[in-house]
Amino acid sequence: AGKETHISGFRPGKAPKELVERSVNKEYLEAHGAQNLISSLYADIVDEAKLEPVDYPSVEIVQQKKNEPFIFKLVIEVYPEVKLGRYKGIEIIKPAVNITPEQVDKVFGTLQDRFAKVGPDGQKELSPLDDEFAKKVSHFGTLGELRAEIESSMLKDRQAEVEADVKNRLIASAAAEAKFDVPSAMVEREVDVMLDELRASLAQNNLSLEDYI
Repeated sequence: AGKETHISGFRPGKAPKELVERSVNKEYLEAHGAQNLISSLYADIVDEAKLEPVDYPSVEIVQQKKNEPFIFKLVIEVYPEVKLGRYKGIEIIKPAVNITPEQVDKVFGTLQDRFAKVGPDGQKELSPLDDEFAKKVSHFGTLGELRAEIESSMLKDRQAEVEADVKNRLIASAAAEAKFDVPSAMVEREVDVMLDELRASLAQNNLSLEDYI
C-alpha cells in the first residue's frame, strides 16, 4: 500500500510507514493485505492438498491481530468421488464393418455431380468414370486406384464411428450404476452456462431474458 499511496512531499514508496498508516484507512490496509496473502497461498494449498476445486472458495478470516499468527479458513467444493458400479465383464457386440460397392458408387456419383459441366441448354453434362476422370479429381492416375482409396477412406471412417459407439456404450453401461453427489457449485455453474446460452439465443431475436420470462 505504501507504494500505491501518494503523500505530498514524498516520492511514491518513500513516505515513512507511520505517515502512510495515518493517511490511509487501516481496515482497508488489513483487508487488502489479507486478500493478497490468501491469493498468493491459495494455489499452493490446493496443490499440496491435491484438490480439484469446482468453484472459487469461501474465505473466513479466523484471526488477524498484530503480532499474532494470521489464521484463515477456506471452504472449497471439489469434484465428487465417483463410485462405479459393475464395469468389468460388460459385453458389447461390435458390429462388423464393411463398405459395399454401392456406397463407393454413391461417392463417385457425388464427384461426377460436383465436377459436371453445364451445357448450352442448362443441363449438367457428367464426365464418364474413367482414368481421365480420376486424374481430374485426384492425384491418382487410374480410376481403380481412386476407387481403392475411396473405399479405404470410407472403411477407416466407419471403423472409427463403430469404435466410438462401442466406447460410448461401455461408458454408459459403467455409469448407469455409478454413485456420486454433485456439488451445488457444479449445478449453479451449469445453470449459469445454460442461462448464458439462452440469453445469446434470445439476443439473436432482439429479446432479453426478462422479456422472455
